[in-house]
Amino acid sequence: RLRERPFSGPPVREIAVAEFFAASGDPRGAGFFYRQALERLPGNAPLLHDYAAVLERQGDLDGARAAHERALQSDPGFLPSLSALGVVLLDQGRADEASARLEEAYRRGDRSTPLLIARARLSEGSGDLRGAVGSFQQALLAAPGDARLLRAVAQFYERHGENEAAAQMYGLAAAAAPADAAIALDRAGLLIRMGRSDEALDALRDPAGRAAARLAIGGGWIEDAADSERTGRILALYGRLRATRK
Repeated sequence: RLRERPFSGPPVREIAVAEFFAASGDPRGAGFFYRQALERLPGNAPLLHDYAAVLERQGDLDGARAAHERALQSDPGFLPSLSALGVVLLDQGRADEASARLEEAYRRGDRSTPLLIARARLSEGSGDLRGAVGSFQQALLAAPGDARLLRAVAQFYERHGENEAAAQMYGLAAAAAPADAAIALDRAGLLIRMGRSDEALDALRDPAGRAAARLAIGGGWIEDAADSERTGRILALYGRLRATRK
């Protein structure tokens, strides 16, 4: 109903509400208000960057890429969108284009966790495992408690058969972000494959409780499709493990 009370200045109300929804886990709501704000500030690079982030969260990589490209057209020196565009391109399988953006951002001083994770992925993809480890180490020194980073390192270890090390990193990631369903599922899946089903059950107990609580109060309306799918998988896997233990 903000449109019913027009404000002649910048869209600070829309931006504030969008940021609230983004922080509270509702990317669709955030996107709605970012779009309203962009009607008034169509070339604002930070605003386009934040809008791209919520589109990426919804799985709309094409939309996120377009928003980052618009941000760079408006401000070619805007590093957050330069590195974020590289990450999106990498997620889309466009490694050469991604590498160009990421290396430019790195040369210009960006040392953000997403950029370093992406550089590690590029190195791994080209067979340069030493380079991948170096990027991960650099990121861990800067952000040792970042759950996204810890999960990425765990996945790297798992891909290369270092399951014990992967399990330890998944444990750290779960401690850093106990409500992250993707981390919980990755961790439980590895533990099951390692023959440690009891530990997997313990790892899923709290996430399953949170998932059941969201369903009970109807809070699932704020979840995107990926979140809803993970919620269902957690509850199903937890149920199977409990049945096996009995």
